[in-house]
Amino acid sequence: MYSENQKNEFALLRAEGVSFNSISKKLDVPIRTLFRWAKDMSGVISDLKIDAYESLMDSLKASVNKRIQSLIIALNNIDKNINRLGFGSIDTVTLMKMKMNIHNELLKYEEKLYFPDSVKKSQTVVPDVPVSDNINKSNLDERNQNESDKIA
Repeated sequence: MYSENQKNEFALLRAEGVSFNSISKKLDVPIRTLFRWAKDMSGVISDLKIDAYESLMDSLKASVNKRIQSLIIALNNIDKNINRLGFGSIDTVTLMKMKMNIHNELLKYEEKLYFPDSVKKSQTVVPDVPVSDNINKSNLDERNQNESDKIA
């Protein structure tokens, strides 16, 4: 007879995708017995797979949310520097490019994630800022509209 520990370990290993051959060797249980256990424990194995998947998705969401938070902080820092320094000491085109790059990076995540209350979608919109003669404001408005169309 086989122990409950062996059966439980079998279920965990199968949920992880370990082959019957490998499990047989590890637990010293014949493959035919493992097939029977797989049939008898199919619901448990499925539940374990679902739990593992949900856990993985939660950790991915947490890491993506952390990345979004850092992008928002970077965007806010650029805004602070724009407001503090004005456009005299930093090339406006460079600042606008940096801002658009971060904005575009945020847009990549926007469609894929649920944003917690602390991160509102409106924070990812590029605010109106003075533009230099090198940048046509209508081009920026067109870019922002194109980005909005991508989201919708």
